[in-house]
Amino acid sequence: ASLVMMLSGVVVVLAAPLVRWLLF
Repeated sequence: ASLVMMLSGVVVVLAAPLVRWLLF
């Protein structure tokens, strides 16, 4: 479970700048 949480956290951290760059 901890591995899934860690992977999801990494995905969110990596996706946040891309989403902000695409929106703005």
